[in-house]
Amino acid sequence: MVRNSPHLDPREGTGTMSKTRPTVRNREAAYRILTNPRRRRLLTILTMRGQDTVDGLAEAISRRECLPDDDAEDRRRARRDVHVSLVHVHLPMVADHGLVEYDRDEGDVALLEKAESVTSEGALELAVGDA
Repeated sequence: MVRNSPHLDPREGTGTMSKTRPTVRNREAAYRILTNPRRRRLLTILTMRGQDTVDGLAEAISRRECLPDDDAEDRRRARRDVHVSLVHVHLPMVADHGLVEYDRDEGDVALLEKAESVTSEGALELAVGDA
C-alpha cells in the first residue's frame, strides 16, 4: 500500500510535516503535464488501475512503446529506459502537482482524487488515443 509522502507545511512551523499536497492550479499546468506522451500513458494507466508499482507501470508503458518486431533485448532496454524516466522525471512531476502519491522507498504509485482536475476538462480523454 502507498504510504503518505507529506510535504512541509509552513503554517505549522519549521520541520512540521503535513499531508497537504499541491494541486494543479490552472489549465496551463494541466496541459504542461500532458504534453509528454509518456506522462499521458502513465496517467491513463493509473486512471484504469488506480494504483500500481513503478515496475508494473514501466512494464505497461514499455509494452505500449515497443514495436511488435522488437527483440527481447530491445524490450528490456525500453523497459529500463521507461523505469528511469518514471523515477527521475515523470513521477516526481505528477506527484509535485498532487496527481499521484508516489512512495519512492516502496515503489508504489496511486492516483489521487485531485487528478480529476486534469481529467475533468477532457484533456486526458483526448490524449488517450496517443497512449
